[in-house]
Amino acid sequence: MITSWWRMKIIPLLWGFFFSFFLDQVTKWWAMTFLYGKDIPVFPGLFELTLQKNAGSAFSLRLLTPTWLFLVTVLISLIFLILTFWPSFRMKASFYAGVGLFLAGAWGNQVDRFRFGYVIDFLKPSFWATFNVADLSIIVGLLLIFLNVWMNDTISKKTKNQSL
Repeated sequence: MITSWWRMKIIPLLWGFFFSFFLDQVTKWWAMTFLYGKDIPVFPGLFELTLQKNAGSAFSLRLLTPTWLFLVTVLISLIFLILTFWPSFRMKASFYAGVGLFLAGAWGNQVDRFRFGYVIDFLKPSFWATFNVADLSIIVGLLLIFLNVWMNDTISKKTKNQSL
């Protein structure tokens, strides 16, 4: 029988991680195979598929060296995993799914850096930098994490005020 600990923490984290990591790697393979040397306008003037090699970090900026990017990824991963396994730390399942999505995105891009020396980006809106599924996973994961922390804090404050 699956305990509530597994159901609330581990299953959402693993599902978010493996689903997103697999989708990221498959779409990057597709982009490298089918977008090499060409662009595909999906919504002309608004959004296109175009292969780009991103040697920088977030949004193609060179904020950190590859070694520092790796160390930061490891550190953030350890913090999230410690929180997940900390017995008294309790959040909703969507928090842990967000952790899984965030970790999948961070490690999906790290895998690219290890394999190629750059990150494969291919989703290009006209108003933003080119990105990939891993980047989307990081953003959605962080939104889920922050929303859960904010909602948990709001509920805690209401409970404290009612008990006074």
